[in-house]
Amino acid sequence: DALGYRQTVDQLIMFLEGRQPQLLGEVQAKMAAASREKRYEEAARLRDLISALTRFIGGPAGRQASPAGRQAAADELDELKEILNLKKAPAAMEAFDISNTGGKEAVGSMVVFVKGRPCKNGYRRFKIRETSGIDDYQMIREVIRRRYENLLRDKGPLPDLIVIDWGKGHLSSAKKVLDALGLAAAPVISIAKEHEHIFVPGREEPLKLPAGSLALGLIQRLRDEAHRFAISYHRTLRNRLTEASVLDGIKGIGPKKKIALIKHFGSVEGIKRATKSDLFQVKGITAVLASKILQKVGAVPR
Repeated sequence: DALGYRQTVDQLIMFLEGRQPQLLGEVQAKMAAASREKRYEEAARLRDLISALTRFIGGPAGRQASPAGRQAAADELDELKEILNLKKAPAAMEAFDISNTGGKEAVGSMVVFVKGRPCKNGYRRFKIRETSGIDDYQMIREVIRRRYENLLRDKGPLPDLIVIDWGKGHLSSAKKVLDALGLAAAPVISIAKEHEHIFVPGREEPLKLPAGSLALGLIQRLRDEAHRFAISYHRTLRNRLTEASVLDGIKGIGPKKKIALIKHFGSVEGIKRATKSDLFQVKGITAVLASKILQKVGAVPR
């Protein structure tokens, strides 16, 4: 429309006159207003414009323009606070996912976002120990219990929001554990993979946020990072298991010694580079076993 066209022209004039910081401030204010008024597609468009302006102003200048990035993250968090009816914007969030193949080498992951950005030193991995077979609900219960039992024991700070990958059943499983731990007030949601719907405890129907929603984008990034981290850990364990199978068939090398060898040397390649003396450092490895191991993995005994 005419008003929108005029605004675009004015923005272009400000840009050409070198008033980019002023333009950036105005666009930030408009994005915040669009987010508050739930005009999510417009807010997303303005967010992209802010990103472009930040890169242009910066070069090395991107560092000077970092307040724009912080403003965008605050807007995402404010929108999430409003949508979920939280007491405060969720500055600290933890997200969980489960990865397994036929119930084998099942793992759980937890990632942390602080002010909308990954905080990798807070990430945690969980090897599923108490759940047998394929039972994702029981696995998520195990991971949530282990995480927050440890957090309560260590008197660590609780997150402002907990996000569970998958859907309503997984949310219900996590919620029961949190309630049992005395954390009934902890905000928790889940995001379903198929339609990207958000499930909230006590609400029958899911929240269906528009594609341009800043809050939805933040939850998706959090979920995707938890999924990536879980898959990475699962792949590592699976590769170790595959490598360990090379040691099968050596008389005197059972599951415990096999795992001990892989843990000590990191991989079969590490064992190949080992000497007999190196192998003796693993409990239970004798001279006879060391020779058999080196022969089996293709190393030349030294």
